[in-house]
Amino acid sequence: MGDPEKIEAGPPVEAQWPADPGFSSWRGETLAEGNYMLLKENVLDLTHFGYVHATTFKITDWVNPPTVSVTDEQVTYRQEFIGCNLPPMFAEVTGFGMQKKVNRYNYGSYVSPAMNMAALDIEDPEPAPGQRANYQFRIMHITTPESPTRFRYLWFGGFDIPDMDPAKLKMCQELTELGFAEDKAIIEAVHSRIMLDPRHLDYPEIIVQTDQAAIQARRKLAAQLAKEQGC
Repeated sequence: MGDPEKIEAGPPVEAQWPADPGFSSWRGETLAEGNYMLLKENVLDLTHFGYVHATTFKITDWVNPPTVSVTDEQVTYRQEFIGCNLPPMFAEVTGFGMQKKVNRYNYGSYVSPAMNMAALDIEDPEPAPGQRANYQFRIMHITTPESPTRFRYLWFGGFDIPDMDPAKLKMCQELTELGFAEDKAIIEAVHSRIMLDPRHLDYPEIIVQTDQAAIQARRKLAAQLAKEQGC
């Protein structure tokens, strides 16, 4: 994990929602065999939803690369879905249903080697009288490597709905556990293939547009490692 004496204070993280009574949240933990950056790259490229999570989250319209921006501290992606139907979980929680056309604003960031954050803002452009027009969904991905080939993954998800219906909260918990078990299976399969390859991490990669955020996150990590090593 490095020399504790060399730890530098990172930028403050705006992530108060897990303790906000205005949010209803759920969480879990996974132990996975693989390098922790495989998980971080996974949550930066959401085009995998239509393949890995086709029968769980059922988010099938994330097919184009998002807009990616890079600052000194973070890598951020953003994708907008205007006038689209909601995936089942979001349709159920918000009460909009799957037939109503709404706007979805997805964005997320590589904050540090330990944390990624993601968000979904849902907007009903034509709310019925007396009906709520906006909802927020938030999720935090926390990674702690135990070794170069094993890591712990803690996650926290929530909607800005106080005292959510327990049945809906249970549905979110169970669906997230199922979906993230799918991620674990894919990550461990990728890791297994890497370890079987005699070239290990020296194999040539094929980079596509949807890899932009992940590649930038790798560069951030490489720069941090180089700085710590005095390179």
